[in-house]
Amino acid sequence: MSRFEPLPLLFAATLAAGCGSTIHAQYEEARLEALADPGPTASDWAADGELGLSWDLVTTLAVRELQQRLESPDSRLRIELPLGAEASLAPRVELTETEIGPARACDACVRVSAGFDGELDWKLGSLKGSVPMNLNVQAVLEMVARAQGEATVVEAQLKRATVELPKDLQVDRLRVDLNDPLVRWLQGLIEREFPPIPVAEIGTDEVPVRAVRLGAQPEYLTIQVLTSSPVRSEAALTPLASGDWYLSLDERVLLGLARREAFETGELDFEVYADPQSLAVDERAFTMGLRLWRLAGAGWWRDYQVSGTLEVEDQQIKLEPSDVVELDHSRGAGLVDPLALLAKGIILDAIEDALQIARPAKLQEPIGGAKLVLTVDRAQGGSGALSLQGSAEIQERKQGKKDKGQKSGSEGGSGSGSKKSKSSRSQR
Repeated sequence: MSRFEPLPLLFAATLAAGCGSTIHAQYEEARLEALADPGPTASDWAADGELGLSWDLVTTLAVRELQQRLESPDSRLRIELPLGAEASLAPRVELTETEIGPARACDACVRVSAGFDGELDWKLGSLKGSVPMNLNVQAVLEMVARAQGEATVVEAQLKRATVELPKDLQVDRLRVDLNDPLVRWLQGLIEREFPPIPVAEIGTDEVPVRAVRLGAQPEYLTIQVLTSSPVRSEAALTPLASGDWYLSLDERVLLGLARREAFETGELDFEVYADPQSLAVDERAFTMGLRLWRLAGAGWWRDYQVSGTLEVEDQQIKLEPSDVVELDHSRGAGLVDPLALLAKGIILDAIEDALQIARPAKLQEPIGGAKLVLTVDRAQGGSGALSLQGSAEIQERKQGKKDKGQKSGSEGGSGSGSKKSKSSRSQR
């Protein structure tokens, strides 16, 4: 009998160790799940998010670039005349109308028709003058995605262009045909000098993307993204398409990105670790299921439901927690303030960072003396996604005017590559 006497003590010790190890094992299981590799990218991957750019915005940028090329000081055609003389021609035109439509050339192409009115300046020795000029340009733009470091840039590239002069140009003193050489020169100038125009920036250091897919809808260029979140969408994404641009990200994907960030961060205070477990956004209200783990000693956990609102602050999306309700806890769980831990910004900042994953490009170089100003007009949740809608303004730098049809507003917006301090939430 004596050889069996240690068993009760051994069994008790095993139970005591098992109670603590259960909490630690549960935490480790949750950690491995949050940090799991998303696996290989399938050819028919479902989108985690979608950025939409209105074709009006894309073509406005392209047409302004086209006009800048036509008005460049270097845009001058030289024509040889009889007896060795040489004349020079330079267009001076303004955009009068633009039409856009689908192009059959590719899935992410758009056809642009631009009309220009103005004058053709001519010079022959000491003689000079001008004649009225009308110009039509038909162009097909192809949207192309290319890697740029850790990010992806979507560009509008000129696929082809044709130039038409509706009326014959006549300059009595030159006495030569101007139409054919001028059309050939203008078409060559456009095709040769027209640069790729960045229209969107995809991916950030904090939220890299695994794949990008371009498409065309009647009103929008669509850019679908696949993130590195280990959690996939349960249903097809239903973007809330509105405004000059929009961005929709699946709630489950946002949760997966926030959860990974939380476990990569690790301990917050007093050996407490955060684990966001659910996220739902309805209009401007959000609720988040949050588990707080403590791994000291035997360990424990507490579950909370945090609620708050979506706010737009300085063109950034902020999730502002306001209320918390305790849902459950393990045996022996201590007390902790979840709102104080959320104020450190780790979890909510991860969601806010994810909303920077795709934005219209902020142009590095002004186009035609103007710059692009982006505004976030609305943030809302619905249909299992969090969505932003925004406007874009072409702001004249010299005259201080906006393009016709664009509303006036303060300069704002942020490129997708922008970073913000992680301590910004605790300072508010």
